[in-house]
Amino acid sequence: MLFSIYIGELSDANFKACLKASKEIIADYTKWYGEPDELITGNQKYVDPYKKKHWGYDVLEARWKNVNGEKMKVEFTFLGGKGEYQFLVVINHFHKDYPYYE
Repeated sequence: MLFSIYIGELSDANFKACLKASKEIIADYTKWYGEPDELITGNQKYVDPYKKKHWGYDVLEARWKNVNGEKMKVEFTFLGGKGEYQFLVVINHFHKDYPYYE
């Protein structure tokens, strides 16, 4: 299962909305499935790429490695490169034996 949303309108408000939504999803998953096996915190501040150049960055990611036979991941990433930028929020569910997730 995969859910993703891309937001191409860059602003501090949209960044904060994506971060808030990601944290709320992680909180819901934590209630339902327990604490994540990994919580990876990146840069949680909006960096305007037109004021300070960057290639995007990881913002927040939570991983569950085996819940009811599934691996699950919730992540928020600031995608960037070649002058194109987007905010990306993703929820992934994989079979626990899926080899390309770690």
